[in-house]
Amino acid sequence: MTDQADVRTEARALKRARARTEQAERDARRMRDQRWRWQREGTYLTRAEFEAGVSCRGCGEPWLDGLGRWPPLLDMTPEQRADHDREEARYLARHGECRAHRESVAGNRTLHCGYCCPPPPLSAEQVEAIRRLLGGRSARPDPASLVVWEVTHTCGHTVRRRQHRDHREWNLYSTYECQECGGEIRGVISAVRIGPVPEVERGEKPAAGRVSTGPKPPSKAVLRRRLREAEAQAEALRIQLAQLDEGTEPSGPGPHSERDAE
Repeated sequence: MTDQADVRTEARALKRARARTEQAERDARRMRDQRWRWQREGTYLTRAEFEAGVSCRGCGEPWLDGLGRWPPLLDMTPEQRADHDREEARYLARHGECRAHRESVAGNRTLHCGYCCPPPPLSAEQVEAIRRLLGGRSARPDPASLVVWEVTHTCGHTVRRRQHRDHREWNLYSTYECQECGGEIRGVISAVRIGPVPEVERGEKPAAGRVSTGPKPPSKAVLRRRLREAEAQAEALRIQLAQLDEGTEPSGPGPHSERDAE
């Protein structure tokens, strides 16, 4: 009974993981389409328009209201707190269902929606500050600091991606453009750590005993995660088999890796 309960628990976890990933896909496509619409309809403000006080073309509210920043909640007078609460209620009435972040310009109080309102353009000073911050960084990271991961998208395509070795897990809320699907945005259903970039490029197995890069003995949680990943890949294969049984072309190749082709 315990094994059956564990299987049911893992199946529910896999279902939740897929639902989460598909929601991340929808959100990413929604924001992509919105950015295209802003570009097409000329919704973005120029820096000159912003500094001249032109209102946001997304919501019609000003970016620069001249009201100053809100004081901390605990330091507000009763009148300020009432004003704050009214502004909060007004914002929620307009954007409560937008599922997006909110933002405002420093020294101003009007809130803007991350979905409805194109961000204001950066000033020359801000651009220069960012350039200074990034100027000392190498354009290409040290390969020795990167780890190769095998990432399976919801479409079934599997690609190898890299991330810094300090990241012990792959962000399963992330989305990418799948080149096999013509650049369509896809979520990540599973990710398996392959090994450090230099060892993978030399065709070596990850060296054992290296605390910084070598895998630790798998815990129960790790084994359960691997089971979910295997079930996700099996689900992709089942979908393709069903499509073949129906006489249709599979939507994508099965969850294979570069190692299969070697």
